[in-house]
Amino acid sequence: PLGEMVVQVVDEAIVGDKKYAKVNRNIKLLKLDEDGSNLSMYISAAMDMSNDSVWHPKRLFKEVVENVGYIPPNPTFGGKNLEIVNRIMLPTWEVLCQWQAKALNFLIDENGYQVVFSHIHNVDAMGHMFWFLGKDRPGMNQMNGERYRKNFEEVYKQTDRYLGRFLHYLDEGWTIMIFSDHAQVAPKHDLQFLGDPSGVNVRVMEELGFTVMKKDENGKEEIDWTKTRAVANREMHIYLNLKGRTDHGIVDPEDQFELEEEIMTALYGYKDKVSGKRIIALALRRKDAALI
Repeated sequence: PLGEMVVQVVDEAIVGDKKYAKVNRNIKLLKLDEDGSNLSMYISAAMDMSNDSVWHPKRLFKEVVENVGYIPPNPTFGGKNLEIVNRIMLPTWEVLCQWQAKALNFLIDENGYQVVFSHIHNVDAMGHMFWFLGKDRPGMNQMNGERYRKNFEEVYKQTDRYLGRFLHYLDEGWTIMIFSDHAQVAPKHDLQFLGDPSGVNVRVMEELGFTVMKKDENGKEEIDWTKTRAVANREMHIYLNLKGRTDHGIVDPEDQFELEEEIMTALYGYKDKVSGKRIIALALRRKDAALI
């Protein structure tokens, strides 16, 4: 049917040399010309219907599948496209939220559990995908920003519906506690180019003299590993360019302690350009960070 998310569609899939004889997908017919000459269809990733590797005891997988259905896929693409957010991402996460709530309700009712930890990833996943597009910033379409904010309101409403599937347990003496696994930092309040969720971020470490850049033959900037002593990678990690770790290492392992001290001192002295306040609250060696 046009515009309806059809779930638990049984199919087969091939990944590399391996064939999966039985997988399930979500499929949604998005557009269809009246004469049938043109159509647009969403076909989700495939979920292996026999994979019980994360279930313990294994019987729980069989019980949930028989009573609730197979684990549905979730979308991990398309956050910069409003149509995909509206017509695919939100509906697909709705299916997954409903399935997980139904599965947990079944397990609670059938197994007499006293404590249940539930994690649902829709807010996190969609936050990374398009929350930053909801900020009004120079060069961005203000109308689209408003639409992205409205979509994220729908993400929270979706989460409310998920939580609502458990509230009846309050009448049975349960206590329900709600936590966020981490905060979401908007670009307006970013970490001064020190943290990046997906790779190396250069600016601060270049200013402090630990990362050195160069241009290749095409004029594109890249890291000069012959002069770089350390890089900042992902949200909070700094890696030393140690000899023996990679083929481009230049830092002698005997100098590691002193270099760590130099980096921490420099980070504590790095100030926000506007407020003049330092931006690093805590810098630790890896062996010390393990304590917390």
